[in-house]
Amino acid sequence: MGPSVFSNKSSEISIFADENIDVSVVAGLNKIGIEAVSAREENALELGDDRLLKIATEKGRVFLTNDRKDFKRLGEITEGHAGIVIVSRRLGVGETIREILKIVDHMSPEDIAGTVQWIPWD
Repeated sequence: MGPSVFSNKSSEISIFADENIDVSVVAGLNKIGIEAVSAREENALELGDDRLLKIATEKGRVFLTNDRKDFKRLGEITEGHAGIVIVSRRLGVGETIREILKIVDHMSPEDIAGTVQWIPWD
């Protein structure tokens, strides 16, 4: 996969999307050069939230979800994760992708590691 057409930072951050994120978001991110996988692709649909975050962490991937209650808490108590991005359920596929780009264009993997980010992002 080549680098993102949007920035050099985009290709540095990779994404693990849980089962609640539309697979079109994952496909769109990959299309523009941001490596992304879904829980479905990783055969992880039946796993609990803590296990999903552990898989993402082991793979060095930022965790993408719209489960704000559980992952806000997990983000606060879990050390060493690569970052969590919580997406508003109100956003469509295109807007979600654009908002993710804002984050990856402004943050390195080191910047986002251990943090919880919210989309829409300011």
